[in-house]
Amino acid sequence: MKVFLFSATAPDGRKVHERIEAAGLDQARYTLEIRRYRDIEFLTDENAADIQRSATAGTGVPEADPEVWTAESEAESHRRQGVAVKIWWAFKQHSLIFGVLALANLLSWRSGPPFGWLDWLGFAATPLYGLVFVKLVTPMILFQLILEAAVWHDWKKLRRLIGGARWLRKVTVTGIPELELDIREATALAAGGRLDEGLALMERHRGRAELAEYLFLSRLSGLYDVAGQYDRALALMEESAAKGPGGVSEWIDVAMVRIRRKHDAAGARVALERLTDKEVPALAQAVRLIVEGLILVEERDHERAVEYFRAGLEKLQVAAGNPLALALFAEARAGTVIALARLGRKEAARKILAGERPLLEARKETDLLARCDAALAG
Repeated sequence: MKVFLFSATAPDGRKVHERIEAAGLDQARYTLEIRRYRDIEFLTDENAADIQRSATAGTGVPEADPEVWTAESEAESHRRQGVAVKIWWAFKQHSLIFGVLALANLLSWRSGPPFGWLDWLGFAATPLYGLVFVKLVTPMILFQLILEAAVWHDWKKLRRLIGGARWLRKVTVTGIPELELDIREATALAAGGRLDEGLALMERHRGRAELAEYLFLSRLSGLYDVAGQYDRALALMEESAAKGPGGVSEWIDVAMVRIRRKHDAAGARVALERLTDKEVPALAQAVRLIVEGLILVEERDHERAVEYFRAGLEKLQVAAGNPLALALFAEARAGTVIALARLGRKEAARKILAGERPLLEARKETDLLARCDAALAG
């Protein structure tokens, strides 16, 4: 059985975040409706357990206790934005211990010397616990910076950060999984024209128990994408979807590659047809709406495209704290620029493009930018 996180209105009218065990999302919804839950929205997909397994392999982090890591805590983690907010959240989890130590130190100072052994123990324990806290939060900070560098395609910075993360793993044993570091480095190599080296690095992880085959194929597709080999990237993404757990995210990814890289509206719609009669989680629905918007731009149905982009971007706000969402925000807004410009609303389009151009240029989305500029000039 799988475990799914959801938000809903409980039978007693309370807004809740809870978890449910079920064979799949469709069964989970049926069960919740039988229990008279309303306004049900799933926050995890069929692939959540596989992603969690690959994300935690080799980190040294034990499986979370459901009584401590509640459904509400998990849902809140999805909404946290930026490094500072995450550090503050982590500090609050340790605030009781820091508070006790600070109070003990204050009382010791107020009593004045000569200090007893308990006073000195308190003085020593405070910085030591501070070091423990730094050890706990440093991998989180490093990973956030790695994701930001990856999104901005700052490959030199990315590889420096990976070097730092690998050093940290040697010193502290725990940290960002070697699997994730290798995948990020392989992507940097592929983007720098060293695709063969990147592929060789990826092959070290093929067949590993903690990395499901369909997830491996999806990550491999990303290497070919940054290398500009879009046909191969699409083929791997379609293979990934075919071998996936039967959810919707993989087919949305296929549709995204088809519309972004091939401008294939018909092919993208065929991929989205795989979602028919399937439960679509909240984040996947946000991406689906953006994909639909991109399809409508290709079909020159610009009024509807703008509405789909607006709805998708609104739903995507739940992932605003994830640096990887920045690229999707930028491309959805670029699609909005094209649609608005073709509708004659060029001033609004120019303002949107000005905000997104730096990221699109950093990511070398030259085709997309050229289409935006052509729509504004037309």
